[in-house]
Amino acid sequence: MINRYSSNADKTINYDISKAERMLQASIGMTGESAEVMDIIKKVHFQKHILNKEKVDKIIEEMGDVIWYINLMIKTLDTTWEDVLTINNTKLAKRYPKGSFDSLDSINREE
Repeated sequence: MINRYSSNADKTINYDISKAERMLQASIGMTGESAEVMDIIKKVHFQKHILNKEKVDKIIEEMGDVIWYINLMIKTLDTTWEDVLTINNTKLAKRYPKGSFDSLDSINREE
């Protein structure tokens, strides 16, 4: 699924701008779309909005936008989803050697 998504998303990347500009676009985009998710969560948590289907659907939509920008960064850095996911799995295994979340492992982890 991720390869099919990536292939489709790649068609919407603006390759007329430089690699540095695409990296900046990806960074700003990931931040902006993540902020949109946080804004919904903020309203639910602090302003007592109801987490209804409409808000959940909006969060999912914004998560898709975050993924698009992650895909842009992956392509711009000439890496792959597989590489990114493998590196993250290795990092998680080192951080949580018991194989699942543990508060003490989280507090005492090496960076």
